[in-house]
Amino acid sequence: MNFKVLVTTLFFSLIMNASAQDIFYKVTISDPQTKYATVEIEVLNYKKSEIRFKMPVWTPGSYMVREFSKNVEAFVASNEKGIELLVDKENKNTWVVKNGKTSNFKIQYKVYANEVSVRTTFINNETAFLMGTSLLMFSPGLENMSGRIQINKPDSWKMIATGLEEIADEPNRFLFSNYDELVDCPIQVGNFDTLKFDVLGVPHYVALVGHSNVQKQKLKKDLQKVCDVTANVVGKVDFKKYWFFVHHVDNGGGGLEHLNSTAVVMQRWSYTDKVKYENFLSLCAHEYFHTWNVKRIRPIELGPFDYDKEVYTKQLWVAEGITSYYDELLMVRAGFWTKEKFLQDLANKISYSQNTPGAKTQSLSMASFDSWIKFYRPDENSVNSAISYYTKGAVVAALLDFEIMKNSKGKRNMDNLMKHLYDEFYTKKKRGFTEAEFIAAAEKIAGTNLKSFFDKLVYGTESTDELYTNYFKEFGVELATEENKEPFLGANVGFDNGKTTVKSVLRNSNAFSIGLTSGDIIVSINSLKPTDNFGSFLMNFEVNTEIEIIVERGGQILTLKTSLVKNPYLKYSLKPIKEMNESQKNFYSYWLGK
Repeated sequence: MNFKVLVTTLFFSLIMNASAQDIFYKVTISDPQTKYATVEIEVLNYKKSEIRFKMPVWTPGSYMVREFSKNVEAFVASNEKGIELLVDKENKNTWVVKNGKTSNFKIQYKVYANEVSVRTTFINNETAFLMGTSLLMFSPGLENMSGRIQINKPDSWKMIATGLEEIADEPNRFLFSNYDELVDCPIQVGNFDTLKFDVLGVPHYVALVGHSNVQKQKLKKDLQKVCDVTANVVGKVDFKKYWFFVHHVDNGGGGLEHLNSTAVVMQRWSYTDKVKYENFLSLCAHEYFHTWNVKRIRPIELGPFDYDKEVYTKQLWVAEGITSYYDELLMVRAGFWTKEKFLQDLANKISYSQNTPGAKTQSLSMASFDSWIKFYRPDENSVNSAISYYTKGAVVAALLDFEIMKNSKGKRNMDNLMKHLYDEFYTKKKRGFTEAEFIAAAEKIAGTNLKSFFDKLVYGTESTDELYTNYFKEFGVELATEENKEPFLGANVGFDNGKTTVKSVLRNSNAFSIGLTSGDIIVSINSLKPTDNFGSFLMNFEVNTEIEIIVERGGQILTLKTSLVKNPYLKYSLKPIKEMNESQKNFYSYWLGK
């Protein structure tokens, strides 16, 4: 290759002496209160007459086109004498620098960063979370070059935390091997407390960003327990350090996995709330498990990435469903959840899978494939047309675990499948797996043909209560159902600004048949004004009661008539069978421990 792309703080004459690296980025945060960052890229010895720079349109792990280029401003290019070069914007996220015969030049642009989330760069007076895909451009064809990045921060900010390797004797500079690694290692800048513990001999750090009521030593001890049992699933690490970036907020949640770090959100005053705290630990287990399942054990489509468009895979249920199954199973292994709590949470997932009309419409494989237009873009009809590959995927993962344990007579389980995938594809073949390869791997570990399993539960939409009952019974667990006896209309209703508003209508319900639709404001039912709790309000009526609904729709008052029926959706529960036979005892113990 006859050119170098360099980004640094030095003048061109000094850069000419740099020899070890090819690409240099510089990110400057001089006035954090403005929420802007300035990015510079300096190019040396480039022989072509033009070069393209692109801002990604999405970030791995969050499968939705987010158009990060909308936050880019003031893109300019200049030669080493400071004379501006012609720049043409080719499309929504591509800038073309017309450098002509100029081989040494610099581009510079600003990024506005005011969206507080795990998937975007955000900057405030106290801290900056630099998320590469929403901040750093790339030049097509140069993505595999190694390089350096330098962070210029306010003097009052003392900390920089990232999974990138620090450069010895060069403060605030870090190495990366390619663009994928660069943007998969977020950078936290500012003032924040840190915790440290080791897992499998590797140092793990926690950045506590923002005010909270965290009990530091308790979190350190508990998070280490979670990480210990999680890392032991595969039992191997190939990273030198790991960072948890914990962002404390007033409301919200979520997390996003990275190569050797994760960003997770915790409500700042919730550490003393047992349920919220344990859910946070479960979230950490989920994102940390992704260090293996997704970042190393992955569908073949998920890397190297095309940041310019959607990347489709039918295996997000493997990436997220299996991980969602494990994050709760790991809470049992770590001693935070009882078996009973785990079983009830799994029963809740079965309730969702069986009671959501969309489960009869969309398969797990298509839910994965259509995540770009369905899961990440839900609307009022999603309940009828889509299913979550997280939730139903976790249920199917449990059943796949059962298949492995049953057919191997308790000698192997899902852990063995994860280890096999890690060794065979990540270590040996250094790539992801196809759908056929994943099925073949599952069959090898289970020791049986699983075509019927995948056809029904992954590629099909039929899953019966009987199917679930038979699976769980073999493992010493009873799947019980209970009828809902409360009156049922078939509309999901919210209370917004003092108005009872329809959010969605379930397919084939009475509400659906009379044309009740999202956005309708329910003024009254049988002359009674609804309260802010619509479910409780309906309890005032008997099943089979004829009702007259007055609704406001687009400025018109409409009268709709129907009847209330018994809720057709069942409540599900999972409980250990009181008197298990020997086989059930052994499988139950192997699954959830003694």
